[in-house]
Amino acid sequence: SPDDMVGRDDYQMGWWEQADLYRSDDKRVLESGKSKLDYEEPQATPDGRHIWLRTSKVPLRDADGVIFGILGTYQDITAHQQAEEAIRRTNRQLRMLSDCNQALIRTTDEMELLATICTIVVQEGGYRMAWVGYAEQDASKTIRPMVHTGFEEGYLQNLNITWADDERGIGPMGTAIRTERPCLVRHIASDSRFAPWRAEAAQRGYAAVCALPLAASDQIFGALGIYSSAPDSFDAEEIDLLSELASDLAFGIAVLRARIERERAEQKLLE
Repeated sequence: SPDDMVGRDDYQMGWWEQADLYRSDDKRVLESGKSKLDYEEPQATPDGRHIWLRTSKVPLRDADGVIFGILGTYQDITAHQQAEEAIRRTNRQLRMLSDCNQALIRTTDEMELLATICTIVVQEGGYRMAWVGYAEQDASKTIRPMVHTGFEEGYLQNLNITWADDERGIGPMGTAIRTERPCLVRHIASDSRFAPWRAEAAQRGYAAVCALPLAASDQIFGALGIYSSAPDSFDAEEIDLLSELASDLAFGIAVLRARIERERAEQKLLE
């Protein structure tokens, strides 16, 4: 309301974070006498949110043409920005899924397929890092990293995770394998399930992670882990699409393994 603004400067407002930016624009309009119209800029709100504005600023002149102030108009375009970003994200994910399906058709080696899929997830999907871990059937129920792509910097080397129901198995990868369902950690910085790996993840800019189980012949054999640099990533639609990708990957691996077994059997018959 006017009572919240009149008599205050930008540094006393809820948008004090952007005060230098706003004052710079004001000064440019005042000194040049030229309007600045229909440009987009961020704004912090008193309740801690961040919104986007479409702004115009024009100089105010007196009867002699002398500039004495500025008229500013602001339109909240946050919803429009969010809608556009959702469209861009969906298109990016669809391209990622399409490229992965092409890789499933062309690739004839299991490790090459895993590496290709992880690369597509990072490059097309825009994620920070992706990796595949296989579930060992040893006493400790170890998860063995197979391939990764993206910013990893030794993260997997000392990960030491399992799919057992213990401290090192309640993370997203272990939970996805054990429960046979996708597991999401929206805020690595605060989620207690990620406590054993939080420090290492923070050093590499990981803010959220989604783990998706890989199954063949109704048996879970591993999981695909996808890390995002933005907290609160992975909405329901995104998880559905990534689940489809993981299902396609698992099917592709099953086909490759069946082909190898068939070739071995044929060779044995020939011998």
